[in-house]
Parts: sequence; structure tokens; C-alpha cells
Amino acid sequence: MTFRASPQLVGDYFRLFVTRGAYTVQSARPHPESGRHYYYRPTDRKSGAGLSLTTETLRRHLEGEITIPQCGINPATQQCKWIAIDDDSDCGHRSYCGLVCKLSAERRILALH
Repeated sequence: MTFRASPQLVGDYFRLFVTRGAYTVQSARPHPESGRHYYYRPTDRKSGAGLSLTTETLRRHLEGEITIPQCGINPATQQCKWIAIDDDSDCGHRSYCGLVCKLSAERRILALH
């Protein structure tokens, strides 16, 4: 079964997480020598200008067709709109919970688990 992102989901995701129009895309295939995936900035074929993120590109990302990283920092304000914490260590969950509780108490974040 293939996941289909509804226009509502794409719009909500755009409003909640997208902070800038500039974006990069992960290469579809790994580099033959290093085996690593690299990121590149999509450009207009005629002008060479960088493309801005569209809802269509975001839909493709949400459906797993392409991988695009997102930056939580708004370039106009230099403030984080969101952060992601990935800690797979044995005590990572306790550290994360402590940080969330502290920042939530200070009313600096809205935590979604």
C-alpha cells in the first residue's frame, strides 16, 4: 500500500515546519566510490537560479519519493520554529524528558512526542 499525502496534510506540514523557500534534495543513488548520499540544491535548467520549495516537492517528500532536509531556523528572525532531537543512547530518553520539562515549564516550547 502506498501512502498518499492529502493536500490538507501537505498544507499543514508546510505551515508548521517550513521556514524558508531554499531547500536541498538527497541524491537518488549513492556515490559509486564512497557509497554516501549527497545533497544538492535544485536549480532552474534555463537560468540556473535556485528553486523554491513547493507543495508538490513537499508532497513527494512526505510520500517517500525524495528526501529533503528541513531547517528549523527562520532566516528573517534567526529563531527556531522547531527542533528535532534524536538520541539513541541508553540515557537519551531521560535527557530528552528533562530538557522538554525544563523548556515547557519556561513556556518556551510546545512539545510533541
